[in-house]
Amino acid sequence: MGIDPPAGLIPLHEIFEHSLHPDDYNRLMDSIERAIYEFEPYQSTFRIVWRDGSVHYIHGFGKAITDDKGKILRIVGTVQEITELKLIENALRESEAKFRSIFESTCAGIMLVKTDGQFQMVNPAFCDMLGYSEAELLSMNMFEVIHTDERSASVGEHFDRLLEGKIELIQAEKPFVHKHGKVIWTATNITLVRDDQNNALYAIGLLQDITKEKRAEQALSESQRRYKALATASPAGLFETDIHGIYTYVNEQVCHILGLTESQILGNNWIDILFLDDRSNTLIEWENGRVQQSRFHMEYRFQRVHGEIVWVLGQIAPLFNPDGTLQGYVGTLTDITERKRMEEQLRAAEIKYHTLVEQIPAVTYICDVGGGLESRLH
Repeated sequence: MGIDPPAGLIPLHEIFEHSLHPDDYNRLMDSIERAIYEFEPYQSTFRIVWRDGSVHYIHGFGKAITDDKGKILRIVGTVQEITELKLIENALRESEAKFRSIFESTCAGIMLVKTDGQFQMVNPAFCDMLGYSEAELLSMNMFEVIHTDERSASVGEHFDRLLEGKIELIQAEKPFVHKHGKVIWTATNITLVRDDQNNALYAIGLLQDITKEKRAEQALSESQRRYKALATASPAGLFETDIHGIYTYVNEQVCHILGLTESQILGNNWIDILFLDDRSNTLIEWENGRVQQSRFHMEYRFQRVHGEIVWVLGQIAPLFNPDGTLQGYVGTLTDITERKRMEEQLRAAEIKYHTLVEQIPAVTYICDVGGGLESRLH
């Protein structure tokens, strides 16, 4: 009991009662009294406070010894210190309480499954996620609520490898099936709990509902797929730049118009590829549009590697982030070289025609089909 042997004759029960934890006194005395007056053996766990103030747990067992006439002669029993065991029990109880608190209150789904996949425990969040009651899930197997496409090919194979000790964690995005048939996408983490002999006891899984994120990701992927298909089929050149005008994306038509490969274009500023004589005016218009964050369109020229001049109609619009900040620019290039060539030929023909008319020493006029005079040329 953490005390030195008494110097004199001090009754043992006084020493015992003095060391007994006050909160355990009445309960232990009641047990001993029942042993005395009702002849019932007693066993009880109680605490002893040592002189240094430390508390020790004791498990006691005793019974009354009587003579032939039933008169009590003495109380005999045994006591065993179980402090270490009790501390382990208390730590385990505290750990279980913490686990239960997290298990019940977390917004993430938690499941404990046996090695055959049978549900052993499920928390409220997991039940809400899949639309089943706790009782319904506990009568089911994990593989019954996993999407059929994933049961054997993915999750089943990984679960087997987990049981075999080939992997320590399953970490993946997996589709589960709601009670009403809708697909619930989850970020899933499953690990295995083993005993001291490394035998598999059960698996514990943590699942986060990412259905909204997955749908947004799928919608974005579909949008990008449609955009890529449109960009590939478009007769116009499509491009994107950052806020400084550096090319970040071009379709095949842009490469064709400029006579360059994609790798030769990306990372370069679109102004630097312009025909030298057009850079100044085009840059002014570009800067005005950039300051005002407005659309910009203008006809200008590019010069291909071998010196060929290409006329384009460039149209550029600002591209904004969801928070309203400028992300970059998106634009189109339309090859108008043939139109410009025809316009130039038309101007040359008109000049030639007017020059010829000026040289004719006679009056030249144009009349309509009825013979009326429309204009006099000379």
